[in-house]
Amino acid sequence: MLVLLMVSADFTGGTQKLITDLQGHFPTPLPTTKPWRPNNTFGDDPKYKDGYSEQWNFETQRELSASTMVSAAYVGSKDGRLPHTGLANAARQASPSGTATSVIDALRAMPWVNANITYSRSIGLSHYNALQTRMQRRFTNDLSSLVSYTWSKSTDVSSGYFNVENGTGGG
Repeated sequence: MLVLLMVSADFTGGTQKLITDLQGHFPTPLPTTKPWRPNNTFGDDPKYKDGYSEQWNFETQRELSASTMVSAAYVGSKDGRLPHTGLANAARQASPSGTATSVIDALRAMPWVNANITYSRSIGLSHYNALQTRMQRRFTNDLSSLVSYTWSKSTDVSSGYFNVENGTGGG
């Protein structure tokens, strides 16, 4: 159902009407102007894209004897366009404890809006690189032994949501 609302204003005598004076003409009330504190707000970047993952590995094996084998492998991956979520209206810099709210609000991009707007963009990334080594030996009577070691490093900027990755209170 489409409803058109025609509102006219006469500005000839210098009389102006604010949009907030027209509250009764809207189906839902307009938010107050200072400060606007929306609850449970989540948003996504309109240019949000699906993530991708590239994975690769390379392994070389060598037979030392009829019952012993060693191998070394390089394993890696790169993931891009992962979801990265944060507060859209956070202050530009941290403030010491006890700083007045008005000072903190002045540091926000939109000082009249609360900081609880969660916004997601597809700018996260991650990398994984590993060296995997293995030595395997077969004994008699179907007995075998395997010794392996992995040395790896993983870095990323988007593995946790809502600060749960840093324990109670996040950070």
